[in-house]
Amino acid sequence: MALPKHIATVGDGAVSGDAVTRLWMCRKADAATIFEAYEHNEEYDDGFFNRFASGIAYNEAYATLTMVFQANPTDDEHEAGDIVYSCNASTFEKPLESRANYRAIWNHDLWAKDGVAVSVGTWNYTIATDTVIPDALQGTVKWGDSDAPPEGWHIAIARTKPGVQAFNYPAPVVSVTEYFKKRKDAAAKVRKIGRLSAPGYCFGYNIASKYWLINNSTMSREGRLWVVTTEHIYADTGWDEDLYS
Repeated sequence: MALPKHIATVGDGAVSGDAVTRLWMCRKADAATIFEAYEHNEEYDDGFFNRFASGIAYNEAYATLTMVFQANPTDDEHEAGDIVYSCNASTFEKPLESRANYRAIWNHDLWAKDGVAVSVGTWNYTIATDTVIPDALQGTVKWGDSDAPPEGWHIAIARTKPGVQAFNYPAPVVSVTEYFKKRKDAAAKVRKIGRLSAPGYCFGYNIASKYWLINNSTMSREGRLWVVTTEHIYADTGWDEDLYS
């Protein structure tokens, strides 16, 4: 398709590094048509067109197009309306006792009193989830987590996970980055932290809102666009809905 008429003006063809800048004059009504005919990162006679370094200046009687062509394509840039999701599947340490299947024998020895015949009877200490000793065994056995039992006691049964006091708990964080042309539109998307809300894409994790806590929401300027980034932290058991809404 033939483009509307346009002519080169002063400075047309200037070279800076690997870039060639074309300066064209045309009727104001034709400027957008000419500009939109050139695809970003497409190769033309002068090189690869860089839409983000180019533009249109409108004067009273005419328009001037600044068209920048480079030797190589530019890195991908974002447009207003773009939404980018990313996931950081990190972990943090939690006390061993907070695991749903915790057993006291993991990180406690079962001590017995010296000189006392010990029988645990029907008490299945291997599945005990706390360090409470049955009434019938009080004074003869007790749990201990120190390096050695006190005087008068000895280790009857050693812990099964010596040295382990914590475990790595998965805490995926999904970041949602949104791009806006207008500051007011970006400001309207900044989220209140401490609220429960699932991101638009959950990377295979549960999509219900109760599993996702908004931990951070920031707004910044990136080139010609406003950028809002919101972090959602996942909890596989869900967040306490009495504390977070």
